[in-house]
Amino acid sequence: MKKTIKMNTDMKNKIKGIGNIMEYTLYDLFWRWECRTKYEDWNDYIEVMKQEFHKLTKDNYAKTAVFVKGNRYPFGLTFDFNGWRIDLIMNRTHYTKKMNKI
Repeated sequence: MKKTIKMNTDMKNKIKGIGNIMEYTLYDLFWRWECRTKYEDWNDYIEVMKQEFHKLTKDNYAKTAVFVKGNRYPFGLTFDFNGWRIDLIMNRTHYTKKMNKI
């Protein structure tokens, strides 16, 4: 049986902070991708996600956060942070976070 490990409040706050700031970047990228899917390269979007994520985590309290990948569907990004895999997901109606212990 898999043992569930609880995330402490400090970790939750750090993930929430990353998510709140990245939400704006993902929102802009999501709508741009919706309009320009046929004309623009997906790899360019991944690079923007990486750059914004690294700017945020480089000098921040979340230095151990690691960008894993950019996702087309569901649109967003995945990162690892202190043993947790976090997906930040944007769609037409809302923005969500999924967190799983790895």
